[in-house]
Amino acid sequence: MIIATMKWTVPTVVFIGKDKTQRGKVKSFTHILRRWQNILTKLPELMGHVRNATTPFEAWSCLITNEILDNIAQHTSQYILSIQPKFCHESDAKLTDKIEVKDFIGLLCLAGALRSNKQRLDLEELWGANGDGIEHFRMVMNHKRFKFLIRYVVE
Repeated sequence: MIIATMKWTVPTVVFIGKDKTQRGKVKSFTHILRRWQNILTKLPELMGHVRNATTPFEAWSCLITNEILDNIAQHTSQYILSIQPKFCHESDAKLTDKIEVKDFIGLLCLAGALRSNKQRLDLEELWGANGDGIEHFRMVMNHKRFKFLIRYVVE
């Protein structure tokens, strides 16, 4: 037989054994939201300068600032300078700038948005030259340059 008693602060359960002894167990008090507590009186909203963003580009610029892009471009260029002697042609290992980093991140976001769980997209499929690729990728960056950046921006 279980008798439940409730104190003001901590709920307690009392167990009565076969020999009529009582043993108590203190349950840990967990905060459970009641139905009236789940009602939002103030909806979450954007704060600061993000509130004034009207286009997706402005909202993206609030997340990834120009300082972040400059930092990525600077460190990637430093790394490219350190590995540049390994390449036969200097044009194979060109330095990067903020605009190219911004384009690179945009292509990564677009590739992630186009990827579905059912199929895996290869880079060759995105840059398909025979009409089956996505036009934006070929217009923004060369396939060879994208592969170069994806290899060295991560390092």
